[in-house]
Amino acid sequence: MNFISDYKKVNKTEWLKLKGSGIFWLTLIMSAFIPVLFTIAKLLQDGSTIVSLTAMNPWKEQINNCFQGFGSFFFPIFLTLVVIRLTQMEHRGGGWKLIETQPVSKSALYLGKFSMSVLISFFCIASLVLFSLLGGVLTMLIKPEYGFSKAIIPVAGIASIGFRLFISGLGILAIQFLFSVVISGFLGPFGIGLAATVAGSILTAFGKAQWWPWAAPAQTINNLNGSATGKFLLHFEWLSIFWMLLALWLGYQWYQRKTFIRAYFKPPIRIAYWFLPILAFVSLFLFINKPGQLPPYGKTVIAGSFETKSKIQKAFLLVEPMYDTVLEINVVNNKFHLQTDKDILPAVYIFKVEGLEADQIFFGTGDSLFINIKSDGKSKKFTNSGNRMPENEFLKTNDGNYSYQLNYLGNYGYELKPNVFARELMLQWRKEIEKIDNFKTVDNLKPADDFIALQKKLVSIRYLKLLDIKYAQKFKVYNPNDTLKFPKTIDEIRNAVTYTDSNLLSYEVYRDIITDYFQQKLKMNVSTDTGYIKKTLAGLPQSPIRDYLLYNRIKEAIGRTRDSVKRENLITNYVPLISKIKTQHKLIAQHELLKSLHRGKPAPDFFAAALNKDTFSIETFNGRYVVIDVWATWCGPCKVQSPNFERLAEQFTSPAVAFVALSIDENSWAWRNEAIEKSSRVLQLIAKDKDSFGKSYGLETIPRFILLGPDGKIINVQMPYPSEPEFEEILKREIPGLSIY
Repeated sequence: MNFISDYKKVNKTEWLKLKGSGIFWLTLIMSAFIPVLFTIAKLLQDGSTIVSLTAMNPWKEQINNCFQGFGSFFFPIFLTLVVIRLTQMEHRGGGWKLIETQPVSKSALYLGKFSMSVLISFFCIASLVLFSLLGGVLTMLIKPEYGFSKAIIPVAGIASIGFRLFISGLGILAIQFLFSVVISGFLGPFGIGLAATVAGSILTAFGKAQWWPWAAPAQTINNLNGSATGKFLLHFEWLSIFWMLLALWLGYQWYQRKTFIRAYFKPPIRIAYWFLPILAFVSLFLFINKPGQLPPYGKTVIAGSFETKSKIQKAFLLVEPMYDTVLEINVVNNKFHLQTDKDILPAVYIFKVEGLEADQIFFGTGDSLFINIKSDGKSKKFTNSGNRMPENEFLKTNDGNYSYQLNYLGNYGYELKPNVFARELMLQWRKEIEKIDNFKTVDNLKPADDFIALQKKLVSIRYLKLLDIKYAQKFKVYNPNDTLKFPKTIDEIRNAVTYTDSNLLSYEVYRDIITDYFQQKLKMNVSTDTGYIKKTLAGLPQSPIRDYLLYNRIKEAIGRTRDSVKRENLITNYVPLISKIKTQHKLIAQHELLKSLHRGKPAPDFFAAALNKDTFSIETFNGRYVVIDVWATWCGPCKVQSPNFERLAEQFTSPAVAFVALSIDENSWAWRNEAIEKSSRVLQLIAKDKDSFGKSYGLETIPRFILLGPDGKIINVQMPYPSEPEFEEILKREIPGLSIY
């Protein structure tokens, strides 16, 4: 009871001391600085009138930007300055001795002064919120196009962010309080705080040492949405509380006795006063920082909902490379729930809904997955949860497609000796493996072991490709008389993945490497279809790997072979050698469809939208020849052929012919951004139903070039590429009176 009474007295005294200290002005100035800058910048830039699902609530955006600008650097520095200012009041003129003569306990004195720093910290965050909202109000009055008046202030979200930032600063406050009590000058404690804050910024940038107390505010503002699993605080915020408790205890021990020896070592029993708390802290530290793993759900369940303008009837879980249907999901009132006993290999699948861009998800037997998709036709927001949440978070944040070091070794590694190349490759490979092992979500959850093993295989594939294909080919060219020998250390990569793992066929990176590897190993002539197929049959035993190589080559051959007799021979001679009947049927169906699309047949209709949103179909072009370039923004070969197609469109200006670039992009905004820069002589369209269009025209690969007559009938659905002279010859032959500009 005496402590509480003493604590109240100390707080009243400390409050009186604050008057005239300048701390409140410091708080207001620092909390207003970022909101003022951000508001000025907002007012000076042009406001966007485009609103989509990806556009954030303007109030939330205002708050987030102000917190992010303030939290990582200014907030730790502010906390350092506040603590120094409070303690310097007592260091000057023997203030500590004076207050200790008062009839109050030392614990009340110590905690009372610290409590005042906590109160000022809270006041700073409250001021930051207030100035941020005032900036939003000002922006709303001057720039109404930003939509502040149409949005609701997210009070709960603001309170959550503010409270978490406040908690994340407690560890800094207590540690700086300890230093400021022990060290009487200004420069010492401030130098420690500044150096520690800079170190925290660097560590945060590199994703290291999340336990560092001065990095906690940066970690919080980098994860403004908080826990994805509904936790009250994130692990580094809990750790900030424990840093505070440890620092307060150690600091109080020194404050009681004023010397290092008497505080921690004399009498010897005092060793326990600091050793046991530190031991407890280390135990808590290890417990909090140890990543967890979500257990299997026990049942295989996939559920979710759609928030779209149109009603969704079906959803599909597909698997590459042939996009076979793993699950067909019925949707009722834009909601679905499916529990299945089907054995599903844990892997990355394609979640596809008609009319929407597909998404990748990791899923398997015994997993629970909930999916929510919001779409307004302009943008789409895909979220998922369940026991595979860490795995799917990894897929979002680690595409694994680019590494500067790996790219450098791929392009210039041949300049290195084999042992040097192997050493550099192993160094980068181990870094990526370590990155996979150390990945964890903001909730301190790591993926399950099966997913980690899979990702290590996929990473190893890219390095194996450099070893066995890229470097090996270059070495042979530049060193024709030498035998390539790598040191034994690279066996670590070779043992991580094999060329015969059929479970990896659903991943493009693996399909690419086995295609290149067996072409090189079996010395295939890639320019002849029959030679390639025969070498595959002779060099590989019957297996899913061989089936895929056969299927892929035959599919490509069928798609580019304009002679139906040659296609028929491919089907008759080689398709039966593929073990899966379902795969055989796919190739036969592709051939039959192309056979049905012969000259003189009515062209399958399609519906497409132009840049100005006008709708086009085959009927729109009645009386005109139509030359169609089927492409997509993500297609590399399409971008190579597009300039040739546009050149011909500029060259042939007859009103009797229309040059059309028909995109099969799912992302209409990506298409629009690229199409608007293309030649005005080419009509830019995007298919309204790319799947239907692809099935109607047997579209397996792009680019595809199609020529239709003025009567809406097919002339050629497998035109050569515009870069080939034959393309222009066909146009001149088929379109009478074709004039040249």
